[in-house]
Amino acid sequence: KGALPETTMKKVREEGAAEILEGTLRPLTVLACELSLVDDDLKKLADRPGEITNLIALGCVHLKKAIIDAGGAADQAEGGRVLAYFNAPLENADHIRDGCSAALRLIESMDKINSEIDSSPRLGGVQLHLSIGIATGDCYVGPMGHGRNNRYSALGKPVELASFLSRQATLYGPAIICDETVSRKTNHHFAFLELDRLEASDSDRPFSVFALVGNPFIKSSKGFRALEDAHRLMLTAYRSGDWLEARANLIKARQSPGAKIALFDLYERRIQRMIDETPEQWDGSEIITL
Repeated sequence: KGALPETTMKKVREEGAAEILEGTLRPLTVLACELSLVDDDLKKLADRPGEITNLIALGCVHLKKAIIDAGGAADQAEGGRVLAYFNAPLENADHIRDGCSAALRLIESMDKINSEIDSSPRLGGVQLHLSIGIATGDCYVGPMGHGRNNRYSALGKPVELASFLSRQATLYGPAIICDETVSRKTNHHFAFLELDRLEASDSDRPFSVFALVGNPFIKSSKGFRALEDAHRLMLTAYRSGDWLEARANLIKARQSPGAKIALFDLYERRIQRMIDETPEQWDGSEIITL
């Protein structure tokens, strides 16, 4: 209770926990959610450390409730991190779509949380920030621990990847960052913007990461289509080594509504670096360590 959706709890009460909660290997959609305070707010509360921990705890309570209400299983991690699992304990064929919908709802729920914080006379102006990474793939999932320390949790590369992606929000700007499988399988339903092509130092295959920008209404909007077109042309030129064309399309992308994000500052720096120091070999990938 407090970690699993009510539909699951009802089934457990009626049929028992043995089979429903038994450990299993199955595809999961994993949301790694991370709450944080900006440096200015941390400095403002430096002499009241209890307020900082209480804020993070309040945010985690709201997140877990929102995850459970959306049909996911909520797993408290260290600090201000909460993990959400879709397609477990009960199977759900639409787990990737439902995970993306839940992520958008979680971002919206931050408005309610921050309104509560802002109404406090001692915390006026302080805001919690949420970043989410989404990845999908096979995981081992089930109860892990004993007694009061028992948790419904998951292990697998998607958990590691989702956690990595959630930490990239400060680099790219958008709050929800997804792996390429999530984007490919739900691109018809949600608005995605490709962010980067990455290559892990221990892998020989690069992979792309995407921002989950919004619902179908956002996807069909004129402003998003203009942003997506200019950004796609910029990435194509950038990856082919045409730095001047990449810069021209970057300027167009910056003119689109909602384009004031760290992503475009990042590419402006990269393009200038490439102009100044043209690499001998270039495949458009950034080497990273997961």
